[in-house]
Amino acid sequence: MSNYNPHIIFIPPGLVEVGSNRGAGAEVSYYLVALGLSRKYQVVFLTPCYREKCKEKGNIIKINDNFLIHQISIPAVKRYPPQTKVEYFWMAMLTIISSFLIAFEILRYIKRSSDSKLLVIPRVETGIIPLFLLSFVNSKKKFRILYAEGNIRPWYSPYLGRYNNPIVEKVRGIIEKLELIYHVYVGHKANMIRSQSTLIRESMKRAGIPLEKIKVIEPPVEDDLFCKITTRKKTNDKLKVAFIGRLTEEKNAPLIMYICEKSLERFNDKIQFYIFGDGPYRKFLEKLSNVVHVGSVKRDVLLKQLLPNMDIVISFQLELGRAEIESLALGKVVIIPETKETSRVIKNLRNGILITTIDSSSYIEAISLIIINPKVYRKISKLSKTRAFRNFSIDNVAKKWERLLKTMF
Repeated sequence: MSNYNPHIIFIPPGLVEVGSNRGAGAEVSYYLVALGLSRKYQVVFLTPCYREKCKEKGNIIKINDNFLIHQISIPAVKRYPPQTKVEYFWMAMLTIISSFLIAFEILRYIKRSSDSKLLVIPRVETGIIPLFLLSFVNSKKKFRILYAEGNIRPWYSPYLGRYNNPIVEKVRGIIEKLELIYHVYVGHKANMIRSQSTLIRESMKRAGIPLEKIKVIEPPVEDDLFCKITTRKKTNDKLKVAFIGRLTEEKNAPLIMYICEKSLERFNDKIQFYIFGDGPYRKFLEKLSNVVHVGSVKRDVLLKQLLPNMDIVISFQLELGRAEIESLALGKVVIIPETKETSRVIKNLRNGILITTIDSSSYIEAISLIIINPKVYRKISKLSKTRAFRNFSIDNVAKKWERLLKTMF
């Protein structure tokens, strides 16, 4: 593979190796984008890989003739995601180490030919060190930068909840302001920006980044999700309602707790909640008879075995994240706050349910509508899958990326 001369080099969004079952939302999204772009471009995805896992697969994984995953070996940690403060600190150090190693590998690809490269930075935390170091060798325009921002924070905080501890809340605010400074720096350095949502784009505009270089492109999902048949078999079965996310205050875990409590009072045994996630509020939810705490599960298990059996997915996000998009692709009824961003894809009572007030009563009323009228469920389920394919299939998303890349090569 020493002669491989890619047009596009992806920097990893995090420390989880790309192309594995451990990959989280960002790793999966950009892997699918790279896969779609490999139809027309040669692509390499640089990714950290824990040393023990690199030995299993080798440092270079060939996906197809135009797509390679180049693994960069870093010291292994005992478990991922980290559980203690020491592990979080070690992960931060590994991020810095891997960023330097990634920068050196990019230099090697650049030196192999005089062709201009496109450097895709999915996340500032892993991309800012390579970007800074490579700026010194870019006098001859050997690479162009596409900043592919998919994280709503710190541009527009997704946290509806707040910490009860005012000191912790203040520290978080300071950290977000510091994060915004170097996010804006990368935004100005980039030749073009791919934004996941209009919320991020508008925040970038307010930060002084020219609007004309920001294009909104949604993340893709695997095409086989659209093929799964997931409609309810019996209308008298318990309605299965899923919540996917960390059980913390910043993710508004108290609200899911109130929804479960009030649903038990109103619907008795007609509803069963399934919680996919972990956190401090787990101990409160486990006490409720209508709650099954599944915990954190591998993504492939969630999509192939668990989520297809759900009927409803509730979300508190102000935009469609990966969990919401995958739920739509599976034909689930997604209940989510009505914002400019969510209403771009979801039309109320057509391919989802939009609520105007983020409180437990609004979610319970939306759930009640599905219980009372099964026809509404079947209609929404069918249309959600159809519209999701149009917006989020690999082929359709790749075409949007290709149009963007034509302006850069």
